[in-house]
Amino acid sequence: MEDVDALLTELARSHGEEILGFRWGAVLAACESEPEREACRLLGRNDVRLDRALKTLRAVNVYASLDREERAHVDAVIRRAFARDRGEDTAAPDSWEALRAWVEEQDLTELAESCVLWNVPGMATELGLAGPYHEMAGLNLATLLVCHESLLAKRLLSPRTLGVVRAFLLDELRHREAEGPRRARWAQPVEGEGLADLAEGLKRLHEDMPSRRVHDHTLSGVEMWVDAPAMELCALVEGGRFNTVSEITVSIVRRDAKGRPAVTATSAVYAPHTHNALAAVVAHWRDVVHDPTDPLHAEVAEMANRPRWAGLLADLVDALETPSEPTKPERVVWRIHGSGVDITVEPAIQKLGKKGWSKGKRSTPESVERREPLDPLDMRVIVGHSGRAGDLIESLVGHPRVILADDPDRGVKVVERGVSVELSDETPRFLYLRVGSERVDAASAFSRFVRPNHYVWLDRETATLSVARVPEPVIAMLARASEWGIGLPAEADEVMLDLLARLPAEVGLRLPSALAGTTVEPDRTPRLALELHGSGALEVGLQLSPLDDAKRFRPGAGPVLLSGARAGGRVSTTRDFAAELQESQRWVEALGLAQARELGRFRFAFDDLGAALDFLDRAQERADEVRLEWAAGQRLRVRGSVGSLKVTARESRDWFVLDADTKVDEERVTLAAMRRAIDRGERYVKLGRGEFAKIEESLRAQLAELSNVSSERGGEVVVRKEAAPSVERILADSAHSSLATSRAWKAQLKRIRDANDATPRKPSGLKVKLRDYQRDGVRWLLRLSKWSGGCCLADEMGLGKTVQALALLAARAKGGPALVIAPTSLAYNWRDEAARFAPRLDVRIYRNADRAALLEGLGPGTVLVTSYDLMARDADALSPIRWETAIFDEAHALKNPKTQRAEAARRLDAGFRVALTGTPVENHLGELWALFDVIVPGLLGDFARFKRRFVTPIQVERDQGQQAALRAIVSPFLLRRTKALVAEELPPRTDIVRTVELSPEEMARYELERREALEALSAVATDPTARFAMLAALTRLRRLACHPALVDETAPARSSKLDATLELLDELREADHRALVFSQFTSHLALLRRELDRRGVPYLYLDGSTPASERAKLVERFQSGAQPYFLISLKAGGTGLNLTAADTVVHLDPWWNPAVEDQASDRAHRIGQDQPVTVIRLIAQGTIEDKVLALHAEKRELAEGLLEGSEANVRLDTAELITLLES
Repeated sequence: MEDVDALLTELARSHGEEILGFRWGAVLAACESEPEREACRLLGRNDVRLDRALKTLRAVNVYASLDREERAHVDAVIRRAFARDRGEDTAAPDSWEALRAWVEEQDLTELAESCVLWNVPGMATELGLAGPYHEMAGLNLATLLVCHESLLAKRLLSPRTLGVVRAFLLDELRHREAEGPRRARWAQPVEGEGLADLAEGLKRLHEDMPSRRVHDHTLSGVEMWVDAPAMELCALVEGGRFNTVSEITVSIVRRDAKGRPAVTATSAVYAPHTHNALAAVVAHWRDVVHDPTDPLHAEVAEMANRPRWAGLLADLVDALETPSEPTKPERVVWRIHGSGVDITVEPAIQKLGKKGWSKGKRSTPESVERREPLDPLDMRVIVGHSGRAGDLIESLVGHPRVILADDPDRGVKVVERGVSVELSDETPRFLYLRVGSERVDAASAFSRFVRPNHYVWLDRETATLSVARVPEPVIAMLARASEWGIGLPAEADEVMLDLLARLPAEVGLRLPSALAGTTVEPDRTPRLALELHGSGALEVGLQLSPLDDAKRFRPGAGPVLLSGARAGGRVSTTRDFAAELQESQRWVEALGLAQARELGRFRFAFDDLGAALDFLDRAQERADEVRLEWAAGQRLRVRGSVGSLKVTARESRDWFVLDADTKVDEERVTLAAMRRAIDRGERYVKLGRGEFAKIEESLRAQLAELSNVSSERGGEVVVRKEAAPSVERILADSAHSSLATSRAWKAQLKRIRDANDATPRKPSGLKVKLRDYQRDGVRWLLRLSKWSGGCCLADEMGLGKTVQALALLAARAKGGPALVIAPTSLAYNWRDEAARFAPRLDVRIYRNADRAALLEGLGPGTVLVTSYDLMARDADALSPIRWETAIFDEAHALKNPKTQRAEAARRLDAGFRVALTGTPVENHLGELWALFDVIVPGLLGDFARFKRRFVTPIQVERDQGQQAALRAIVSPFLLRRTKALVAEELPPRTDIVRTVELSPEEMARYELERREALEALSAVATDPTARFAMLAALTRLRRLACHPALVDETAPARSSKLDATLELLDELREADHRALVFSQFTSHLALLRRELDRRGVPYLYLDGSTPASERAKLVERFQSGAQPYFLISLKAGGTGLNLTAADTVVHLDPWWNPAVEDQASDRAHRIGQDQPVTVIRLIAQGTIEDKVLALHAEKRELAEGLLEGSEANVRLDTAELITLLES
């Protein structure tokens, strides 16, 4: 291969320096084949046609790994380089038609489509636009380039518009050309560990936000990457029109020991035409970190690289120079001055000393309000007093810290009293005020009033402060009576009765015996005052009307004696507060009010509509014992219940539409409405405005099962045809439901029964003797293919899923072409396996530049094998073809439903889809949904509903009922066999954990890193974005547990785990064992390789950069016994390899997911292995590796809970990630 530096020099000479912005070194280093080397050589010549150069470039593997933005940049740079070499002018053309073509050539189409005229500098002036709401302000450049003639005809464009657009596009092009060197500069390492951490953190933050706007992030997110608490990275963003960013100024802020900020340096940058302000800010900070000439670079480097102990030392110095006085416990008290009615109240601050609480220092309500933390009782006083004595004293009712000012050790009990008006029994009759049990004449009572309308009296003897809110009419009557000072004769009784009857309902009456009339028992029937609020809450107040419906009182409150008029004369009653409270509390329990949110004494609120309707249902059932009183214009009502279903089913393409003929009070209730209610966890279905029907308990369970297997489309309940047996079983289990079916329904059930009863014959042309369980698997696949759209073969790794799939393809070959999608590394494995076991199949590898020709002549017996990436890239070519069968090998590659590959998989038109994976669930149930959304779309409904119905109950609430329900839905379409169950002839597998004790130096460094990470991340644990920082910190600790050199290149070459690994490999070699050695870190394997090379120990090596053709050769060499050890990166070699020549598997470091490790171990422990297999895990004792190993058992529970029935696991959240850092 040509010298890399020489080729790069030639590229720069022939095509310009900017072409080096692309990482050609990485391309050349990855070139392993002659075509790839030739492609790079072509790029070094300036006489090559542009189309040929681009075509050969795209054949390079590294180019295919680039994202869309990087590929577009490379293409544009090469086009401009070749144009310049041919002497062509790269300036923008001066006509609209030529400019449009030039935009496409320079790859500026996306910019033209996204940029509106209002954002083009100078365009508003040229067009004379008055503002962004002008008729042309929102027109994008792409439309302008197409429709310029019509716009000119309407005279909306000035002659200079073309010049403005050209200038803008050229400016943008120059800006993009500068991005290459900028990104190249970012890729360069920086000096100092702290600065490197900052650079890496900014990189991750930058890569995480390309599609987000500034409101999705806060600029303080940058701070968490800085290992210097005194430094803050700040930014000021100057905006243009439509929120575009025009200029960014960044600065460093230092804080002194007292926290006072000081800006020490600033730097500004022009950032044209971007809407993502935060991304531009982070990019600018990356420039500061990577560019030594930037004004801020030196200071950022100094602070980021400053060791943490320097900050500690500064804090210790500050602590000695400014010693702080120890604080004493304090509390707020409310002091009462005076006696009787002549009292004042003030807050005071008491401190606890050796002799107890001090007398207290006078304070103000405003000062108390500023205290942190503020007691809720004190807040109630501050809010309630409003500057008036009566309100202030009333707010102190029940407060535990009220004292006498002149006797601070003596607490005062503040009590609220009920108010009654008494007309004396003797004549002349005088008016009295009764406060509780105390009777006060009018003159004395009037002298005890304070603003606004409170009766107040402090009894110093008992240290009791009585307070009562007295209605204004009572105060007015007492004032007049006090002024006159005389009583009334008996002949004034009728007038007085009429006057007293007009007093507010909360005021009690105590009348002379001659006027009181007949004594009656008080009425204790609950009155439920009901009011709906805008938030949806139902407020309930329990009240009593002991004598008169017009007068309501809270149980145990208000006047004791009541008098009134009824037909037939006067009546009076005496309330028994204790009996009222006891009876009312019984109603609280009986009506379920105890489960509501308590607003106050006998006042409640139901925030949930379902709970409110439950309460109303219970209250309506006892309508003869309670009274429901709604606020004006409001009402909720439970009209009846639904206890049975008559379901009908009709066909609609791949679905059946279900409905139910159900009525409540002649009101029709649809099955969709009931299903929605059940789906939301509700017990009631809405009938009309404010009216609901209760869904009976027995029917709710049935509807919940039906909801699990159905979906809603266009307001109708639909089920996949494959789910017909489940629907029939659900409705058949109940005596309250029935199902009226159509011919299509019965035909579907017959098709399923016939397929299940049939015994498929061995496919013709299959040249392999299947094991019993494999034969069962093929029959299962063939039966399902007769009536289902897809399935998942989830046999444990090593049981021969590929050969079962080949048997299926052979059996269905006559129906049409088949498509196999597999990881790139397995394509040739499928071709070779088909040649051995199903030679009649015409297998074609769909991968090279001329692959489109392979789509011609597809027919029966043809099998096209492609990769997931090519399937996504060529979706438009593959989706129109009708495939008889589609096989998705290693189908967990589809676990993210938002990826292009998952979207492309869903677009394929296949008669039968089969997912092959030993791990249908690796981390969470969303992966299972994504898989079934491809193979049996619609079976599990939409993801939002699936998450609500299954993910949250199973993974968070550990609901085994829902776990069983999900298992019942997927089990007809998922076949899972384990080696222990079916492969009795397979040799045993022994798992061994071999602990490694780190040296004192290694352990000290590990512990220091762990503590620093824990301290830094605990503070941001509640931040959702902190999860990435936590994972990064955990990865750093896992590297340290393997070898210090994985985080510090200056560390010694040897480590405890490396020594233990070499010792283990020596033992294996002496005993004539052959081993597979896995690590997730290729850098870890590199350290091991260096030691093996130094010792002259032979081995083979494979990682992600190994070409597919070379992989097959390496496997063949190992299987033939060429070398004793095979070093493999976990991700690259964990699937698709048959390495049964090994009898030992060594895992140098544990991976989070045990399924990935098991896949790697099963490269040796699989069908074809005739020796016992030992799996050895090397675990650094006392490190995070211990906890990762403990997680393995929990991770397995999630998959087994679904597939085999044990409890499900939950996904790790940020709190659990923090616990991994704790000792």
